[in-house]
Amino acid sequence: MDSQPVPGLTATPRTPTPRTTTQRGVVLDSSGSALHDDLAFAAELGMQHVRFDLSWKAAQSRANAFNGEAFEQATAAAVAARNLGMQPWFRLLQVEAPHWFEDEGGFTDA
Repeated sequence: MDSQPVPGLTATPRTPTPRTTTQRGVVLDSSGSALHDDLAFAAELGMQHVRFDLSWKAAQSRANAFNGEAFEQATAAAVAARNLGMQPWFRLLQVEAPHWFEDEGGFTDA
């Protein structure tokens, strides 16, 4: 899967090695073939969990409209991790929410 990354799915530049964040887990900031290489490396290190950051803003830039490519990439990443024996975790809620959500009142609208 060497397609262009979806903005927000891989927002930070790739680091030379995965960054260990828990005792047996890793956070990866890569995509395409680099993602598969990084996942394989993390599995070789014995990592059992991997977290993928999927930007809500990129996944749903408009109310009731979803970016299918973002979810396809997320699914492919999860399948690749599972095939290597790792448990994938996704973080959807990040610092920046979609503009439409903020325009509708965000978390303060009751």
